[in-house]
Amino acid sequence: MLDRATIEEFLEAEFWDYGLKIPLDRKKLVEAFCQYVENGYYEWLKDNF
Repeated sequence: MLDRATIEEFLEAEFWDYGLKIPLDRKKLVEAFCQYVENGYYEWLKDNF
């Protein structure tokens, strides 16, 4: 399980690097990103182990 606070900091830094503003509803963005990464990671583990 990903640490949501760390992911939020990561996304803020990435948005800043590209000169973008992070959306006001950060929690939804962070949650969607975490779910996407976790789902892909678990699928990769299932396929490769």
